[in-house]
Amino acid sequence: MRDMKLYLGGFLIFLFGLTAQGSSLTIQVIKSSGVKAYDEAYSGFQKVINGNLKDVQFEEHILSSDIAENEKLIEQIKGNSALILTIGSEVTKFVSKRIKDHPVIFCMVLDPVESGLVESLAPSGNNLTGSSLDIPVRMQFERFKLLVPNLKILGVLYTSETEGKVRRAEVVANGLGINLVSVRISSEKEIPQSLELLKGQIQGLWSVPDGVIFSPSSTEQILLYTLRNGIPFMGLSSVYVKAGALFALDCDYVDIGKQAGEVALLILCGNLPSEVPITVPRKIYLTLNQKTAERIDLRVSKNILNVAEEVIR
Repeated sequence: MRDMKLYLGGFLIFLFGLTAQGSSLTIQVIKSSGVKAYDEAYSGFQKVINGNLKDVQFEEHILSSDIAENEKLIEQIKGNSALILTIGSEVTKFVSKRIKDHPVIFCMVLDPVESGLVESLAPSGNNLTGSSLDIPVRMQFERFKLLVPNLKILGVLYTSETEGKVRRAEVVANGLGINLVSVRISSEKEIPQSLELLKGQIQGLWSVPDGVIFSPSSTEQILLYTLRNGIPFMGLSSVYVKAGALFALDCDYVDIGKQAGEVALLILCGNLPSEVPITVPRKIYLTLNQKTAERIDLRVSKNILNVAEEVIR
């Protein structure tokens, strides 16, 4: 919000110029279809833009399975907008490879640095910026320690795709007095054996978003294993908690969209995307499965139950 105030003067000049000219602003929106969370984020983005600018036109586009059609779409919207909003990781990757000289604001994206979209969260180093879905690792570990106060050794499975994230997490964990024991796998078939390697030496299992590790079948294996062996497991979202994970942290998708809208206003005020920091979620929700806590013989304090936004009993 401090940045927004710093650039308020420039924003008002920009807005006055648009009004005086009687012109409208066009924002191209590209997303995948049928994803409720994406629609929630988009609504948040629109609230911020419409609450600060008049005469804004939103042109929505949905990427299809037809690559040729998608390529044609990109050519059509180039140069026909003040900026482009992409919603979702795959859409953002597609657009970023094809548009290099136009401001692109993204939201609902996981690991923008790890996926190669940007050089860093501050600054991005290219024509992209926006709001990521990445809940800070430190916050994840701190919440884990609240639930498991004597947590000293935490396990995690990863692949080559998520190795960088795990290595950075090790530094954060050490700073909190936690030893992060990581096991690298190359295929889903290695998961049972890898879990056995961790058995008896960890006090909890952390998770990183990885398609190899968390396929539908392997997720079921992990959930059953942690429940049978009394291991507190942090899932990737509340969906995992409802399936049996001890807890998960979620973010507010509407607010993720609002953050992207605030970033967009900075760009429209004349700031370069490469210079505007990428945001991380500021509204975090904890979901707890009390049945799982009882099953793994973990006593959860009343304070934690009061803090949790959702408790599955």
